[in-house]
Amino acid sequence: MIGMAGVFPGSPDLDTFWRHLAAGADLIGQPAPERWPDADRPWGGFIDGIDRFDARAFDISPREAELMDPQQRLFLQAVWHAFEDAGYRREEVAGTRTGLFAGVAAADYASLLAAAGVAVEAYSSTGNAHSVLANRASYHFDLRGPSEAIDTACSSSLVAIHRALE
Repeated sequence: MIGMAGVFPGSPDLDTFWRHLAAGADLIGQPAPERWPDADRPWGGFIDGIDRFDARAFDISPREAELMDPQQRLFLQAVWHAFEDAGYRREEVAGTRTGLFAGVAAADYASLLAAAGVAVEAYSSTGNAHSVLANRASYHFDLRGPSEAIDTACSSSLVAIHRALE
């Protein structure tokens, strides 16, 4: 099974992202004022809808979801969409030796939680550990193959693809 999914700045899916690339669109801009109320808003590639995660769909409590790095929330959704893209239902892959290899880098959310004075607790630890990212998805979808989160900085996704092909 091969399925693909992704969320990118200004692009809720791969088709939209590809259209933007083909058109030469510049997807760098400032975040919405409600997302970054500071008058000195930075420029960057921002993903819309980061706050619209359906925690119940993934059997995650609201508190746990609140303390989870957005990378983990987005990754769970992307895995779901990758199954859809490959033409499989969740029930069809549950219990199979399906492997999951994830490129992951940066721990910005843990730093933001600390700067906001949020106390460390069990959910903030699991919600921000790179090792949990792939394993949380494998557990939720009952995938029984290898499950690896790979952090090699800028090459993480490329190394994850290489490991999957091996």
